[in-house]
Amino acid sequence: MKQPDIAVDVVSAMVRNTNLPISVKTRIGVDEHSTFEYIASYIKKLVEEAGCKHFIIHARRVYLEGLNPAKNELSPH
Repeated sequence: MKQPDIAVDVVSAMVRNTNLPISVKTRIGVDEHSTFEYIASYIKKLVEEAGCKHFIIHARRVYLEGLNPAKNELSPH
């Protein structure tokens, strides 16, 4: 989520190379990027530039700064 251009590259490669439906599972925010505008622009970019049509939104933020994966799973955000 912090590098939307890389996400576009990955998703668009999958869309181009298969006839299967491609979906993106994402969270509502990452670290300091947790506004509605940020997630909306991220999804819009994946729709318009990568051709993704299906999204699953995990209704919590992910914290990459200061938490290891085990502690991130226990974080209520």
